[in-house]
Amino acid sequence: MSLPESRDWLFRRATLHLAGRPPLRPGALLVKEGRIAWLGPDGEAPTPPPGAEVFDLAGATLLPGFQDSHLHPFIGATDLVECRLEPDDGPEACARKVAAYAAAHPDRRLLRGSGWGYGAFPPTGPRREILDAVVPDLPVFLKANDGHSAWVNSAALRLGGITRDTVPPTGGVIGHDPATGEPTGVLREWPAMLLVADHFPLPGHDEMLEGGRLFLAGAARCGLTAIHDAQGKDPHPELWQTLERRGELTVRVSASRRLHHAKGVAQLDDLRAAVERHRSPLFRFTSAKVFLDGVVEGNTAFLLEPYANRPDTRGEPMWASVTHLAEMTADLGRIGLPIHVHAVGDAAVRFTLDAIEAAQALGTDPGLRHQITHADLVDPADRPRFARLGVIANLQPAWFCRDSSYARITLPGLGPERAGRLYALASLLRLGTRVACSTDWPFMGDRVDLSPLNSIRTAILRRSVGQPPGEELNPAEAVDLPTMLDLHTLGSAYANFREAETGSLEVGKLADLVALDRDLHATPTEDLHLARPVLTLLGGRPVWREPGR
Repeated sequence: MSLPESRDWLFRRATLHLAGRPPLRPGALLVKEGRIAWLGPDGEAPTPPPGAEVFDLAGATLLPGFQDSHLHPFIGATDLVECRLEPDDGPEACARKVAAYAAAHPDRRLLRGSGWGYGAFPPTGPRREILDAVVPDLPVFLKANDGHSAWVNSAALRLGGITRDTVPPTGGVIGHDPATGEPTGVLREWPAMLLVADHFPLPGHDEMLEGGRLFLAGAARCGLTAIHDAQGKDPHPELWQTLERRGELTVRVSASRRLHHAKGVAQLDDLRAAVERHRSPLFRFTSAKVFLDGVVEGNTAFLLEPYANRPDTRGEPMWASVTHLAEMTADLGRIGLPIHVHAVGDAAVRFTLDAIEAAQALGTDPGLRHQITHADLVDPADRPRFARLGVIANLQPAWFCRDSSYARITLPGLGPERAGRLYALASLLRLGTRVACSTDWPFMGDRVDLSPLNSIRTAILRRSVGQPPGEELNPAEAVDLPTMLDLHTLGSAYANFREAETGSLEVGKLADLVALDRDLHATPTEDLHLARPVLTLLGGRPVWREPGR
C-alpha cells in the first residue's frame, strides 16, 4: 500500500512545542507542499490555501515527529513472529511457552524465541536441561530481553559443536557448570551466540518485508518519523529501499554498518561501497557500528573495577587496544564516517573516548558526530570529555528505572556506589553534552514499548509504570518534560544527521509532525505514557491517523 499524497494543512488551537522555548498556546501552523510554511499565535493564523485540511487540536500538543536514534527494526519484527517470552517468566513459564510454540509449529526444525529476563534466573543464568525436558530433539535458541545472551538446549549445543572443551571466540562467553565443566546452555555476547545462531537460517525476503511493514505500522502509530537502524547489515538496506521504491516506507532511515574488531582495513572498502550504493531520499548510512563490550547483567560490560559479586572479572573490551580502535576510527574519518559505539561499562566508555581523542590527534575532523550509545555507567572524570570531544551520548531512557534484574543481578554486580551512578543524564547535559534518545527496541528490558512517551515518562520520574514513589533510580539525574521532548526530537535529529530539515517546528523544515490527543504540558507526569498520537505526518503525508479524527 503506497503512501497517500502530500497535502496542505492548517493546524489550529494547538499547543506548539518549540525547541528550547516555552510552548506556544494557542498556536497555529501551516503546512504547504510538505514543509512548514508558517507558525504563530492562533489568532494570527493565515487563510488556508484551497484544498488544505484544517485540523483543530483543541489545545492538544503538536510537535516535530519523534526520532529514535538507535533501534533494531528487522530484528524486532522477526521477534514478533517467534516464541515470545517475558522478562519475569520463570523456568516453568518459559518451558510451557516453548513447548506450546513447538506444538503449534510442528513443521519447524529449529526453534527461535526471545524475551527471557536475567532477574528470573540465578546469576549463572538458565539451564539447558529446562529446555531439554520439553524439546529434546530440535535445536532451541532463545535470546535474552537485551539481546546479549542466549539460552539454548543440548540439541543446539550439538549443532554449534559446543562442548566442555570449546574455546569461546574473543568477546564471547560460554557458560559452564562449575562442578562438571559441561556447558550450561547459556551463551553470552554475539561472538559466542553465533556459534549456534549461524546455523539458524534467516527469515526469507518476503517474511522480512512483512516484518518491516509491521514495524512501520507501529512506528507511525507512535509518532516516529525518523529512526536509526543500529545494525544495518545485509539484507536490511535492500529491504528498506524495496519498501521505499514501493511507496511503503513511512520513516526516514539512517543506519550504521558493522565495523568488526577481528577484521582489518579491508572492511573499509565494504563500508565505503555500502554507503555509496545505499543512498536514497529516505535511506542512508551515516556511521560505522562498533561493539566495545557487553552488558552488566551478563558480567560482560567492561568496568574500571571488578564486579562486586565476581571479583575475578571486570569484563573485557572486544577491541585489542585503544590504538587499534583509534587507527580504524581515523581511517573511517578520512571517508567521512563517524563511529557509533556500544559501550556500557565505565571502562568501555573511557576506552572509546580515548580512541576518539587519539583519532582526532591523528588529524580527523572533530565534528564527525561520533556517538557512544548506552553509556550505562560513566565515570565522573569522563563526563566532561563528551562535550570536549564532540561525542554524542545516545541514551535509552526506558532503562532509567529499577527493572526486574536490578535487585537480583545489577545491584549485586555493581555494588551500591556504582549502581547509584547508573544512567547519567542531567549531569551530562549540564556539562554541555549533546544527547540523543532512543529505545534500542526490541531490547528494552521489562517494558517493550516503541513509544517515546513511555521513555519520556521514565526519564522524568526515574521509575517505570507501576513502580511507586520511592523506587526511583538515581533521581538526581532526572530532567523535565521540555528537555525530554527536545532530546526525542531535535537531539535525535542531530544524531541522525537530519537536524537541518527536521527535529523542530521551524518555517522551511519538512512537515514531519505528530499531533497528540492532549496537551502534554498539562498532563500529570504519571500519565504521560497514556498520551497517544492522533495524526503522524511525513513530509505532509499522513502515515497514521486515528480513526474518527
